[in-house]
Amino acid sequence: MQTSEKIKACRKTLGMTQQALGDELSVSRKTISSWETGRSYPDVGSLIRLSEIFQISLDDLLKDDRLVDHYNSQEKVGLQNQRMLCVTWCLNIVLVVMGYVNLFRPFNVHVPFLTSAVFLNWFILATHYDRWANFRRIRWGLGAVATMLGVYVITALTTMAVPLPAKRHSIAFFAGQQSSHYAAIMVLSLGVTSLLWMWPGPKKGDK
Repeated sequence: MQTSEKIKACRKTLGMTQQALGDELSVSRKTISSWETGRSYPDVGSLIRLSEIFQISLDDLLKDDRLVDHYNSQEKVGLQNQRMLCVTWCLNIVLVVMGYVNLFRPFNVHVPFLTSAVFLNWFILATHYDRWANFRRIRWGLGAVATMLGVYVITALTTMAVPLPAKRHSIAFFAGQQSSHYAAIMVLSLGVTSLLWMWPGPKKGDK
């Protein structure tokens, strides 16, 4: 018997509705329905709770080739995601350093499109980061915001002494130049914040 059928059969044996079982597991009725029809599968934590509620062994619930394939596939995707997270986080270090060199331009060093590269790399990093729930906590949320604002203000103050544009340039040119300058500072501040608050190391409790 497949895991989805076991969940449905055990639920009916106990006389529970999908809503009641969902309440026990802190999930919605639609989630229970999806498990019972095989459209999705419960996570490991939910399987443990199901085995406790139904008073059956975890091995009995896991005797389903499709479920094993599902978890194997999830594990592979998780490993690929973790590798990409580590690569983009490390690349972010390089790009942020280059970004600050580009911003202060010692010896007139200039790398075109570097700000765009930093932002693109940060976007990839953000889409592979799987611990956004951390930022719902006040300490994490305020800490990340304070870090980004602090880096922005410090960088902006240290780069205020920018050379005035030549007279042939219009006010519009000067405004555009300054806007792009402070946009670059914002992107770099985002990059520095991600380095400090989006560490890709093992989660708490991981081996």
